[in-house]
Amino acid sequence: ALAPPVQPRRSEAMKPSKLYLLWYNGVCGAGWGFCLQKTVQALLAGQSAKDAYMQMGDVLVAVQTAMLLEILHSLLGLVPSPVITVMIQVSSRIFIIWGHTHWVPACQAHWSIFMMVLSWSITEVVRYTFYFLALLGNVPYPVFWLRYSLFMVLYPTGITGEILQTFVGMGAHWKMANPFWYRLSLVIMLLYVPAGPGMIANMCGNRRRSFKKRNGAKEEPQGVVWPKTKSGDRSSTSTNRAILAAAAAAQGEKGDEASKRVLGEKNWRFGYSKHIREHVVQCLQSEKACLDMARAGLEAAQTMFTFIREGQTEMPIKEAMQKLADPEFFETAEFRGDAPAPERRELAVCYGGGLGHPYYKFKKQRGNKITGLDLRRQLDQWVEYGTMEADVADALKTVQLNQDSWLDLSDMYFVLLGAASAMGPLEFLLGHGANVIAVAR
Repeated sequence: ALAPPVQPRRSEAMKPSKLYLLWYNGVCGAGWGFCLQKTVQALLAGQSAKDAYMQMGDVLVAVQTAMLLEILHSLLGLVPSPVITVMIQVSSRIFIIWGHTHWVPACQAHWSIFMMVLSWSITEVVRYTFYFLALLGNVPYPVFWLRYSLFMVLYPTGITGEILQTFVGMGAHWKMANPFWYRLSLVIMLLYVPAGPGMIANMCGNRRRSFKKRNGAKEEPQGVVWPKTKSGDRSSTSTNRAILAAAAAAQGEKGDEASKRVLGEKNWRFGYSKHIREHVVQCLQSEKACLDMARAGLEAAQTMFTFIREGQTEMPIKEAMQKLADPEFFETAEFRGDAPAPERRELAVCYGGGLGHPYYKFKKQRGNKITGLDLRRQLDQWVEYGTMEADVADALKTVQLNQDSWLDLSDMYFVLLGAASAMGPLEFLLGHGANVIAVAR
């Protein structure tokens, strides 16, 4: 019997981790709001920096110290922020607040406290508001714009305030009280020279990507599509996880445990591989186990994936295949290439180079093609490095030895499901003259 498909997990709003993040962002945002209010009131009233710090200093130290939790959030996968970037940003603030401002009265009385706290508090009020609303699934455009635009002014002013606070603390206290800390502070100030522009450049990149994503075309896709999540986007992660969990659940009590582990995986992007391995192991236990899990996974996929056609309500693909059987909902077309066949056929493989290095470092070289002896040498390197099995390399070398005859596919027919997929062989087959029956949405 088929196991019932496992539906995606409940709304993220019901998860304890999300409730915690809502609480954390709300409390920190309120704390920074308090600091902002007291600083502005002190400026308007003509009060000194020392008087302003006396009113909000304790809260400032508390909310700034609480930011250490954001490193933990990143390490645990509660947020997608890069750990190194978060550590740099938070540690620099901790260095300022605990290394100078909190302990040195001269820092608290210096006018740079206004510049630093105003820059910090405005930045953080907007940032925590943005995060809070993002967790609820709706960030108004003004908040979005402020989040990715204010840094152009507030980062330079904030960094300037931090530098001034450090030099005041060094000269007024640490030079005599602790020469080691004085020298360490000087080294850290030197690191600000490359780090400051680097942080601004990083935010510029974030701004460009975020605006592109938000302003991008949101035309509804057609055909078979990923199902929508509660937040309104179409997620491959939650769908893949739910389908794998459904397949695992087909193995009874033991399968239920595996299914729960799949659904409980917090870092799916980097943690899915162990669940795939476990799935393969379970499939190899018996023919029945393999078929049961395959049927359960397919049933979940047919139930979860949806189908869209203009003028029709979005529906599960299983329902669509029964309801929209009329030929008018599908189109068939034939394309014939008119380019002449090449005089000499040659096996070519696209490769950007950089064995053992991340592929994204060689984006500009991805279109480079290697052939002949260069290809054979590269195949040997891939085998030695462990990129491919030796028999795969041998098979490709055999094709290369017979490339003049074997790569003429003009008398062969191929049926491709999902022919337009980026990883599919459509371009290769057409380039060698094959007849392709393509099925795509």
